[in-house]
Amino acid sequence: AFDAAFFDVDADEARHTDPQTRILLEVAHEALERAGYAGVRRNGLRVGVFAAAGESGYLDLVRRNASPRAGLIGGLRNLVAARLAHALNLDGPALVVDTACSSALVALHLARLSIAAGECDLAVVGGVNLNLTADAHRALDDARAISPTWRCRVFSAGADGIVPGEGAAALVLTGAAAARRRGDPVLAL
Repeated sequence: AFDAAFFDVDADEARHTDPQTRILLEVAHEALERAGYAGVRRNGLRVGVFAAAGESGYLDLVRRNASPRAGLIGGLRNLVAARLAHALNLDGPALVVDTACSSALVALHLARLSIAAGECDLAVVGGVNLNLTADAHRALDDARAISPTWRCRVFSAGADGIVPGEGAAALVLTGAAAARRRGDPVLAL
């Protein structure tokens, strides 16, 4: 269901691109659209990409069913932010964060620091996690890291393990003064 033409991605390349990248492209564009920066309004602004992405297992799936070149092009996690920046024509810093469960929070923190340092005017902060193979789940289960109650109790004394999940989200971040000056809709501080 990925609209490759909308993002100016060749159909064959799209087929070999990790679904995490495809989904993050969609939610990042949607976040820019909601913030009013999907079009010409962002001209002259440096927009950074701070993407939280973990291992989905897609590279292994592609290697089993396609050429090594196709898997390399579409499956490298370290290219997720660069692919977003290229497809959405963003010219600020672009980096991928993988700090396990804290990836999205670390990406948000790094985006805030980048804006404060003047490295970018806006930042698209996104996180995505898909579990496309059972390998990671089996490894976590073997290590007894998965909660036997299947309940997530982050920072609680009653926490008894992790609960693997899937999802994606993105937001647009800028400085409060700049947002007020540009008339941006501010949803949170």
